[in-house]
This record gives sequence, structure tokens and C-alpha cells, in this order.
Amino acid sequence: MAREAVETWVVPAVSVAAIAVFWALSALDVWPDSVAVVGIAGALMFLVLFSAFRDFFFSSDEKRRNVSLAFCGVWFLGLFASLFLHIFPGNPVAAGVLKLGSGSIDVPGPGLRSIVVDGKFVAAEGQGNRLGHYRLQASDPSGSPQIVEGDFEDSFAHQRVGRRGSATVEIQHTAQRHLVRVGEHTTLTATDVDKTLEPVLSVMVYPALSPWVLSLFGLVGIVATLVLEHWLEGDGTALMAVAVTFFVVDQYERWGSPHPQLKSLVGAILVGSFIGAPLAAIGWRVIPKSWTSFAR
Repeated sequence: MAREAVETWVVPAVSVAAIAVFWALSALDVWPDSVAVVGIAGALMFLVLFSAFRDFFFSSDEKRRNVSLAFCGVWFLGLFASLFLHIFPGNPVAAGVLKLGSGSIDVPGPGLRSIVVDGKFVAAEGQGNRLGHYRLQASDPSGSPQIVEGDFEDSFAHQRVGRRGSATVEIQHTAQRHLVRVGEHTTLTATDVDKTLEPVLSVMVYPALSPWVLSLFGLVGIVATLVLEHWLEGDGTALMAVAVTFFVVDQYERWGSPHPQLKSLVGAILVGSFIGAPLAAIGWRVIPKSWTSFAR
């Protein structure tokens, strides 16, 4: 009976409960959005993988069962570790404020660094949309200066209030992350700050992994899933689960706010599912058939 419960409702119930708890405690400000994003993403990935591989986890064939469990364990831990390190990169290796024409930040190197830039718009009358551009320069004695630039956005949108009413809300995006490979004795300075922004930029620098690490892990995992599910005689569900979970994490790390927000995770889930599900469906229909034709 216990095995039947685990196979059917225990894991989904625990996963959904965990998602609800992480969301509720974040809404109540018990812990920050960063904890909620990691917790909800982890519970969702666990639920999706369990649902897709459930028949293989409880297969009567011990070899298939163990291979499926091992693969899902490695896949889950790899994606979760990548997301966790992206959201919690550790203590910054350099930090400070930059003002146009004065101030600098020494960045230890060499290596790949994640540079997070925060700014603030000056107060303005009216409700016009604004774009605030900034430009930093990373200079080291051994090479040409690198330009690090981006845009902050200030916009207004209508938000529904109640059944019939609506209100205008201001939406600001005033944080950007840049991946920059620096040399030894690199110095960061501000060379341009738009007049719509306050002249002071807050900068924090973290160690970073190359984005190719996650991309390579994803490629190997998706190809391995194709081979594995073909051997397990599956129907493509496992491939879809692996592809969707990968693209959700990939999209969050590419486009999510440097300061974790639940709405960034929701956007990554929507976009990642939109990318991963069709690709998996097409791949499952085309590639195994080509293997069969080749074997003949």
C-alpha cells in the first residue's frame, strides 16, 4: 500500500504543498524571493521529472529502474546546482559605487566575472516611458578597454483592480547583469550615465561560470534522454520533461532579474515550456524513426 501511495499521490502532493509554502512565506515576507524562487523551481522540476519517469521508476525490471533513477538524479542535481549558484553566487569579489567622471572599482582577475549594475531614475513629471542608458569601461594594462553598457527601463501600464476598475502602475527595471572576462588589475569606471538616471551607479562583481557549461550539460542530457527513452521503449514524455526543465532554467539564467523575483520565474516557465515542449515533440517523432530506418 505504501508503494502504491508513493507511486500515485504522495510525491505530487508533497511537491504542490512545498510550492504553496514557499510562495506563501515569500508573500508574507518571511523569507526573500530568492529562497522562494529556488524552492519553487526545485519542487516543480522534481514533480515534472517524477511524473514523466514514474513508470520507469517503478518498473519490474531492476536495471531499467536503476538507470532511470540514476539519470534523473544527475539531471535534477545538475540543473538545481546551476540555478542555485546563479541566484546565490556567494560574496562579491568587488563592490562599490561609480559616478560619472569620478570613482573606480578594482576587479580581481583574471577570469569570468558577473557584473551587476543597479541604478535609479530621477523623479519626473507625467507618465511618459523612459529609457536610461549607462556605459562602463573595464580597463586593464594588458589589453584594450572593454565596454559594458545597458539600459534601464521606466514604463507605465494599466493594472486591473477589482472587477471593473483599473489603475496605472509604474514598472521599473533598474538592474542589469553582464558577463565579462577580465584580466589582471582590471578597473571599472563609469563613462556615460543618462540624464534620466541619478549619476551614481551601484556595482557588485561576482565570480561566474561560463554559460556554455549549462548549454553543454543540456545538450548532453537531451541526447542521453533520447537514447535512454528509446531503450526504455517510452513515448517521448521523458524527453519532453527533460527539455522543458532545461529550457526553464536556461531562460531564467539568461533573462531573469539579477535580484530574484517570482515573476521572473513565471516568465521563464512560460518561455521555457514554449521552447522545450515543441522541440521535444519534433525530436521524438523524427530522430528515433531515423535510427530505425538506419538500422534497417
